[in-house]
Formats: sequence, structure tokens, C-alpha cells
Amino acid sequence: MIDYEPYIVKALLDDPDVFQMTDGRIYAGNFPLEESREYPHILVLEMDNVDKDYEDNKAVSAEIDIQVNIWVKVDSNIGPLQTAVDKKMKALKCKRMSVTSFDEEERSAFRKAFLYRTIVKLKEED
Repeated sequence: MIDYEPYIVKALLDDPDVFQMTDGRIYAGNFPLEESREYPHILVLEMDNVDKDYEDNKAVSAEIDIQVNIWVKVDSNIGPLQTAVDKKMKALKCKRMSVTSFDEEERSAFRKAFLYRTIVKLKEED
């Protein structure tokens, strides 16, 4: 099994447009509480990770669902950031499966959750 969250976070941090728009506030799993009110920020979560193909009873690929959550202040334009993230995810061969919007009034924030799916080859283990 491969942990794909760090790979996605690194790819987003390495993208100059995404990095510049978030000031590097891109996290895997959870974000630091002290930065939870700093916007915009991105949280990457692995939603599902299942073996896909087998050879000799060993998994050779995995289908992985990744959720990318983008938070912005309520009055901010999410468009440029979501476009840059979507472009990067597609470059990583991730297919967008769904998008859901959330008004988070308690945080005075707006969040979009993007669900992506990809298939990755697993390295052979001896």
C-alpha cells in the first residue's frame, strides 16, 4: 500500500502558482491549528486506497481517491486557485470525480472539496 497524501502535497507545493496563492499553506491529513484561520489553505486527504490489479497474487496497482479541500475567505475569489490546483492534479493523472461547495459560517470561510481518482503502479516488494 502506498501513502499518496505526501506525494500530492509535495506536487502542489512544488507548483509555483499554487504555492504563491496559498503562501505554502498546503497540508496532508490535518493542518496546524494556529494556521486554521489563515486563508487560503489546502488540505489533502486520502479517502480510499484499494488494490486494483494483481500478478501472482500480489497487488501491482492501486486505485486511490484523494480529496483536495480548498478554503478561502468568504469574500475571496476561489477561481484562480481552484483552476491551478485542478490543472496540477490532472498533470498528475488524477481524474476529477466530483466537486462539492461548503459555506463554513463558523470560520467565515468558503470551502470546495474536490475528489480525484488515480491509479498508481505499486513497487515490487521482495
